[in-house]
Amino acid sequence: MCSEDSFLNEVNRRFDSRLTRCCPSSLLSLHDPKNQAVSCLKDLSEKGMKCASASAKIHSRFEVEGDDIVAKPFFGEETRIAITDENYCIGPSLENTLDGEIATMNLYVCEPPCNGNVPCIRYPV
Repeated sequence: MCSEDSFLNEVNRRFDSRLTRCCPSSLLSLHDPKNQAVSCLKDLSEKGMKCASASAKIHSRFEVEGDDIVAKPFFGEETRIAITDENYCIGPSLENTLDGEIATMNLYVCEPPCNGNVPCIRYPV
């Protein structure tokens, strides 16, 4: 096992094992906003997560409270998701900082169009 794998395993171990991993085998994930998907970088045959008719939102600040995941944005309201929900996954992604590259764990959530409000009228961008 290379040192990168050890590092990713260590980042992964810090988070509750009940949380759904985007890429359980290869660990490293990447958000693809064009396709509203989370891809697995180290093993392209491993399926990540695809949001059907929804947008994927990324939360870098979250914690587990009981049986819920609480996303804590810097601004705005917290979002609660049941650990058993199927519209989320977590996965480390590499980010460049002034000190070099670090892995941070992100929470990816498929959010329904118009935040679930109906009727939902959207205009093409």
